[in-house]
Amino acid sequence: MEYPPAPYVFPTTQRFDGDDGPWSTFKLAVGTPEQHFRILPSLASSFIWLPRMGACNNTDLGTCADARGIEPFLSLNHGGFEASQSSSWARISLGEFSLNLGWLDIGLLYGDAYKEIWSYIGTERISFQGGRQKTGFTVNNSLVAGYVDEKIKLGMIGLTTNKFDLQREREIRQFTSMLGMLAGADGYNMSIPSESYSYTAGASYRNVSERFGSLILGGYDEVIATRTRVPFTVQKNRDLVVVVQGIVVKARTDQSAMSTYTRSTFDAVIDTTLPYLWLPEAVCDRFQSIFNLVFDDDSDLYTINETAHNLNMANNPTVIITLSDPTNSTERVSIEIPYRAFFLEIPSSIRTNASHYFPIRRSENQIRFTLGRTLLQESYIIVDYEHDQFSITQVDWSSRNTGNRSIVPIHKRGYVPPKPEEDGLSTGAILGIVVGLLLSVLLVALLIWLAIRRRRTEKDEKEQ
Repeated sequence: MEYPPAPYVFPTTQRFDGDDGPWSTFKLAVGTPEQHFRILPSLASSFIWLPRMGACNNTDLGTCADARGIEPFLSLNHGGFEASQSSSWARISLGEFSLNLGWLDIGLLYGDAYKEIWSYIGTERISFQGGRQKTGFTVNNSLVAGYVDEKIKLGMIGLTTNKFDLQREREIRQFTSMLGMLAGADGYNMSIPSESYSYTAGASYRNVSERFGSLILGGYDEVIATRTRVPFTVQKNRDLVVVVQGIVVKARTDQSAMSTYTRSTFDAVIDTTLPYLWLPEAVCDRFQSIFNLVFDDDSDLYTINETAHNLNMANNPTVIITLSDPTNSTERVSIEIPYRAFFLEIPSSIRTNASHYFPIRRSENQIRFTLGRTLLQESYIIVDYEHDQFSITQVDWSSRNTGNRSIVPIHKRGYVPPKPEEDGLSTGAILGIVVGLLLSVLLVALLIWLAIRRRRTEKDEKEQ
């Protein structure tokens, strides 16, 4: 592999999967022999999550497996990751553990509904195929969590760099993050230039050829990131925190009318584990009023009936979310999201009479707020853990529609690029020529000396 290695461009499945919305998925191969999955990125986790055996029963195995991104294994449908069929699997947990997001349990972040998503944990061989490296590469001993819960339908690859601490009896074992392993941390082989990535979720409602998502490890696509990038600071706990300076709606009925959702600012974490925007209750109330939403007490979802949907489509509103860094409120970026990005099908695991929902939720504790995967349909995030910064910009769909790519690597701290060769002969070539000339002169001198010596010898012999 070249050094430094090129960024890894995750191959897309050219599909939109998921039962909580149509999400552009990516290909991942796990185990020996390989088992294939369609997965999504989680910006708050540090390892890989996969639906395991038991995630689908035999009643309708093919349909369930397809809905959960589980590809056929050995030409047969199967109900999830089969650890027993992989020679490279090593289970490290005797019991089951709640899924973890970075430094917090998922239940602490997203409420009681996500508290009991249990998993068993082990290490496994992960194959990264396709991308710019045509031959691909593998990573051994990567942490994998297998779960069955339907609340998180598709598997995920975690992209934060937090190490994961697993306590077994009195021993605490620490595991390097997936991104850290790929970037050569803790003695692993370096497969990407640095601990960095870029991601946009794609937009199924866009009528463009490049509407699928983009996930690049170790770099970004400057064709997508054409807008001016405002720098944000990665927090010490590796959270991607922004300040929401305002949320505004612009409707077709009156282009000059702007309805402000927020009277005060609030901090929020960007995380794509779930699609929802977890917001202050007052902000959710304003959304409910403007978009004619109905709050469902049983599911805690804001649903959209047919009448409200038709009215919203006629008005064609756009939600504009303005963000800034917590340390600098003067530099701001605004992300515009059309109504179509918020019109999503109700997850099959939720029992309700409604068919569609609007992906906002009231924050459980009204302290921690999250901007989920819905935001990334219209925005592009570039995260550079090497330099503790990230940026988020509006996706330029006109540039994406060209089908062009321009992948830019993000290098480690202290990286010194090789000096470009100057016009004309290089220093090495000039030195080689000089040495060659000197040797030629010495050879000619030697030949002349030998010839003179030979003549003298012959002359002396004749005189004798």
